[in-house]
Amino acid sequence: MRALPIVCALLVAGLIPRLPGAAAQADDSTPTKAEGYAEGEAYPVPLEAFTPGLGADWLSVELAQKLFTDADAVEPLESEPPVAPVFAGGVLQGYVFVTRDITESLGFSSLEFLIAVGLRLDGTLAGARVVAHREPIIDLIMLQDLVPRFARQYVDVDIRAPLRVQLTQSSEPGSIDGISSATISAVLFNEAILRAARIVARAKGIRLHDQPVLDIVTFNPMRFDALVDQDTIGRLRISKDAAAAAGIAEPDLSASGKGAADLYVYANERESRAATPPFPEDLLLDIYAGPAMTPTVGRNLLGNTWHDLFVSGRNPNDLMLCIMTIGPYSIDGERHLSSGPFRRLRLLQAGQTFELSKDRYRYLGFLHGTDKPDFGEIGLYWIPAETGIDPVKPWTLEVLVEDQEGTNGAWFRLDYMLDDQFVLLPTNTEVLAADHDAPVWVAAWDAQRVNIAILVTSLVVLSGILAVHGRLSRRPVLLQWVRLGFLGFVLVWMGWYAGAQVTILNILTWLQSAVSQTGLAVLLSDPLIVLLAVFVLVTFFLFGRGIYCGWLCPFGALQELLGKAAQALRIRQFVPSYRAHQWLWPVKYVVLAVLVALSFHDMDLAGTASEVEPFKTAISLRFDRAWPFVLYAGGLLVAGVFIERFFCRFLCPLGAALAIGGKLRIRNPLKRREECGTPCQLCARRCPINAIAPSGAIRMDECFYCLDCQVIYHDEHVCPPLVRARRRQVAPDLTARPTPAVAAVKD
Repeated sequence: MRALPIVCALLVAGLIPRLPGAAAQADDSTPTKAEGYAEGEAYPVPLEAFTPGLGADWLSVELAQKLFTDADAVEPLESEPPVAPVFAGGVLQGYVFVTRDITESLGFSSLEFLIAVGLRLDGTLAGARVVAHREPIIDLIMLQDLVPRFARQYVDVDIRAPLRVQLTQSSEPGSIDGISSATISAVLFNEAILRAARIVARAKGIRLHDQPVLDIVTFNPMRFDALVDQDTIGRLRISKDAAAAAGIAEPDLSASGKGAADLYVYANERESRAATPPFPEDLLLDIYAGPAMTPTVGRNLLGNTWHDLFVSGRNPNDLMLCIMTIGPYSIDGERHLSSGPFRRLRLLQAGQTFELSKDRYRYLGFLHGTDKPDFGEIGLYWIPAETGIDPVKPWTLEVLVEDQEGTNGAWFRLDYMLDDQFVLLPTNTEVLAADHDAPVWVAAWDAQRVNIAILVTSLVVLSGILAVHGRLSRRPVLLQWVRLGFLGFVLVWMGWYAGAQVTILNILTWLQSAVSQTGLAVLLSDPLIVLLAVFVLVTFFLFGRGIYCGWLCPFGALQELLGKAAQALRIRQFVPSYRAHQWLWPVKYVVLAVLVALSFHDMDLAGTASEVEPFKTAISLRFDRAWPFVLYAGGLLVAGVFIERFFCRFLCPLGAALAIGGKLRIRNPLKRREECGTPCQLCARRCPINAIAPSGAIRMDECFYCLDCQVIYHDEHVCPPLVRARRRQVAPDLTARPTPAVAAVKD
């Protein structure tokens, strides 16, 4: 019973901030669902009390004060652009406006939302508040504090920097947490806030850049043929005669791009298009390319929704190309490969060659609108700024035309120069101080200085515990309290507070980064996870898998603390046989294999499938999710009450990945005796997770390093060999031998 008080205290400490009353007090302006919508309304009646005479039914002094804390006056709404100046002590502080008045503000369900935004004079946001919305997903599923919590992340955001919505926990620099179960709406909210703020900043002369940059705001609706005629979209036509003149008499047509987009044909044009040949007989390849980051190109080609989802929010210094082709020759001569470079494509700029990679590519089956031709191949090709690309400077797209044997080829060039209308020159206001040379991950580490210090200290403490585990094992009561205390710290601080829960998504992301060679930025973006990963990697060599799973996993700590509480309350425990364990252990490896395979096929799908881990629900969001997720996580925890660490032992893909890493172990720190297994089975019976085989060997792939077996090993009143030796008054043989290899484990 001694463990019960500390377990209860830890659980209460973690869950109180999420109780309904506390959540309701998190934001005194949290929207509440309107009492029905009047027919024909664009959005519900505004929830903020507006101030008459300011020119808008959403605008009030109170709202301005919630965005600008020192504000004491608001002037009426201006006309171009429709913004309201905000003052404090007679000094202009910035502007307040709603996204709907500046740019498109349609949610996932194509219904209008209203977000009030405060923009300071230095180009940072004072904040954002959702005034009203009609998103049914949010109305029916979201808890009422999630949307305001999402909006509060915009305080002090610099609108000059890229900002993307993370579909998982926010960990990368330049990202914010999405709205759980409404991630697409969060993406659209984010794009509307930033786009509107940038439009207002340009109109008011607020500095957005120090060098010529791509205009990612201005949009002019244009038909496809007009974009081509004005060279806004580049075009290269290669005839069969031109290929022959270059020495390619018989081009390779085995991977023909003809008809790849034929599945998408407008109903009223099917008959006429079917009667029209897809392309002239002498045509080999007609290729079109343009920078999708420029809204006039990207939005006219992709439409607003696809542009928001696939292009917007990226670094404006990246180059995102939309390449489209017509003709029997394919620009992808290796369709059987899902990763690696496009061998038939390359981009040149200022003497440097840039690789177009399938790892930074999105296939598109069609383009919206009847003004486009029926393309055979369509795709988005991303070249990140880190490679040295400059989206403002001229570039050349080269296409390789190969013969049927693949032994001979000729390069054809499409030269492109961005029109000046799509380039923003530096403004003439004061340059803002910024360290442009520091890598983005440096800021993340700087922001986490305190948490890093706490985590490093805790890892040092754990290292000390592991170094003296033999001595601690001789004092079981002290060991129990040390272990419970450390697990409580891991659950409350590391998990619920700092969010340092390693998940299988971290493993998959690192794996994808290694394959795609995206550099250290992704790997170093979350300092707490990085430090944990380094520590765990070192412990692989010394202890195997058990240190993270047994001592550092917040969800594992939650399971064990609940299990200890259940045992203290004398709840009957179910202990599967060792043979049953042999059948159940491999399940987690199957789950891991499926997730890894999905990650190479579709990382978004892998992210969805990774919800098999309840970490996001139970740790990151502290059960603040839709009821199916809570029910699933709760069910696993209930199972853990009766079967100790049920999820960790049988289902956890992260545990499976760590067990594979644990194969690097070069020594066995856990002591065993000759009598272990034959005849003594005491440790095997008392091991809470059945990690000891009947032979007496410890399966280190499954061991969580709880040290229960070591307590028995050193207890002369419990360990049978020591008990016999004590009774005979013969000094026991304390010589330890290594644990037999797992391969030697007997059934």
